Amino acid sequence: MYLGYALRKMARELGLEVKDGVVCGIFKRYAVSMWEGLSGTKTFSISAKFDDKLYEKLDKDFSELEYKYQRLLYIRFMDDTLTAEFSDNPGTMKQFRNCFFDVLSILDQYDIPDADICPKCGLPMYGQGVWSMCEIIGSKICLYAHEHCAAAMEREVNRQLEIGKRTPVSKEQFIKDIKEAYPEESIKEIEKAYKEIEAEQNPGKRYLPGWIGALGGCILSAILFVVLCLMDSGSHYSRGGGLSLVACCGGFIIKKGYDLTKDTYGKKRCFTIIIMTVLYVFLGVLGIAVVQEAMAMNQFNTVPEGISIVEECRLYIHSGIRSVLLDKGRFLIGLIIFTSVSLFIIIVDLYNDGDRDERMRRKRLQKRK
Repeated sequence: MYLGYALRKMARELGLEVKDGVVCGIFKRYAVSMWEGLSGTKTFSISAKFDDKLYEKLDKDFSELEYKYQRLLYIRFMDDTLTAEFSDNPGTMKQFRNCFFDVLSILDQYDIPDADICPKCGLPMYGQGVWSMCEIIGSKICLYAHEHCAAAMEREVNRQLEIGKRTPVSKEQFIKDIKEAYPEESIKEIEKAYKEIEAEQNPGKRYLPGWIGALGGCILSAILFVVLCLMDSGSHYSRGGGLSLVACCGGFIIKKGYDLTKDTYGKKRCFTIIIMTVLYVFLGVLGIAVVQEAMAMNQFNTVPEGISIVEECRLYIHSGIRSVLLDKGRFLIGLIIFTSVSLFIIIVDLYNDGDRDERMRRKRLQKRK
């Protein structure tokens, strides 16, 4: 995991360690961890044996912090951890630090066991606790507990998930469970989330293989790429706003084409969309060269007379390929830039899709030598 300079600096100030890109350690009797997310977030977490009776009191105190700090996305309890996540923008680190110390001040008001008490079994760890990063369907928690307790939690969560797959939760039960966990959520939003989950798990009958839909999106994006470039007055690889828009939306169009076929999600979808995005940029940049060569040949009357349309097209394509080969460096730069821009828009969706394992995965954090 990547960890920026700001969190590393804060780790040094608090006397914490960095293990596998996660700040973790004991600070003022609390087991504290911090990390950065791929989607542009900063998170801190406190692992402790929280009493069930304290949840309501603490929730009331923490709700005030959500209004106080604009960059705070949420602060909530998840599996014996208190987790606060911030959107990472300029000025976030100051709010992150202030919120962290505010949370510790609130916790100091209650009788919460110190870090050496395992949050799972409630027994002392005598300094033998281990740090584990647990991830399930995009959500992460960092737990400080006995190794066997953390392993038992992982097995139990996965067992419950397996049971849930065989016996799907009804809509009414889903709304009830979410409302109990997050009372602030509206019924309308919970119903919307249920429909999205249901549509994902039961996509219905597949119309076509996903790669065909993605290929259609690839061809459409390449055509738009060429047309908007020629409408612009920019250079060989146009700098115009229209072209930039298509470069941004190309990956999204391809993703939409795949999804319209109702094919399966997962690593197959992720791989197909990436390949088609690279192909669309390649075809688009090559198409620009071919069309510009064709326009130049017609303008200067260099097209031989009496040849068929097929031969004429072959001549244009050959001239376009030759112009690309003469300027390979520029072609590769354009390919890299436009591919990166296209994938940037959908990178989080692709990451979650490629990592779509509906099981809890636990990684024991180790200090790198």
